[in-house]
Amino acid sequence: MWEAFSREEVVEVGREPETVPLAGVFMDAIYELDAGSGEVVWRWRARDHLIQNVSAELPDFAEPGASPGRIDVNAGQMGVTDWTHLNGIDHDPDTDLLVVSAHGLDELWVIDHGTSTEEAAGPAGDLLYRWGRPANWGGDGQPELYGQHDPTWLPGGRLMVFDNGMGRPQGAYSRVVQIEVPFEDGLPAAQTPDDAPLLPEWIWTAPIPSDLFAPLISGAQRLPGGNTLITEGPAGRLFEIDADGELVWEYVSPVLPGGIAEPGEVPGYGQNAVFKVRRYPADGPELDGLDLTPGADLMGDP
Repeated sequence: MWEAFSREEVVEVGREPETVPLAGVFMDAIYELDAGSGEVVWRWRARDHLIQNVSAELPDFAEPGASPGRIDVNAGQMGVTDWTHLNGIDHDPDTDLLVVSAHGLDELWVIDHGTSTEEAAGPAGDLLYRWGRPANWGGDGQPELYGQHDPTWLPGGRLMVFDNGMGRPQGAYSRVVQIEVPFEDGLPAAQTPDDAPLLPEWIWTAPIPSDLFAPLISGAQRLPGGNTLITEGPAGRLFEIDADGELVWEYVSPVLPGGIAEPGEVPGYGQNAVFKVRRYPADGPELDGLDLTPGADLMGDP
């Protein structure tokens, strides 16, 4: 969720005044709710993990490279109210780690969920690992992510994400990227500015990269058999590739704002947009008790 801070509050934590919108800045927070009561049982706030090198008279003064686990209040998109713009989250039950997509900073952040809310507000809640734009924390290497969405954990400490490619200097194209996070003693290895940049271990693009460019929304899911299900969000296109990158299944959503497209009707770009998709086995618990007859109301409402 967003937490709103006034222009004055943001300047007081070290943001360069000329980059702060009159409306102030939103910083994201993560809330975990009890499924029954709705009670907040855990919380993490970006505001608790800032750093700045503008003024020694202000809080959390240090060079970003000295504390890679903290978020430089002057990194990312300046002049925008929606600064961090967390747009995706996934939990790994084996390690009790969260990964979030910080769209506004072109990064993935790994956070320790195995803390209390009080601990998460302190050093234990600093970012354990980050990847996508090393310059945000004084690291070495070229940017890897451009407006990404939908980070997911894979077995073995791996992460996959849909890299939208918005603003990519090499050209307008999207890709799916997988990295292997280095671990030490059960947690992601500490980062320093002198580390060699972590390169993707797997990348998929369209055979002609520019043939797939989804500048917003979208996502990817690794399926149990090893295939990858990809959402080209603005086009409402869902497709599956095998381990060799070959297309094995494709579907275009016919759902439009005013109803269902007629057979042969080609929706206008964005008219049938899909944020992201997940595949569930037909006999899995997620679909238990639902009427899967075409045209049925899955929610069971009259």
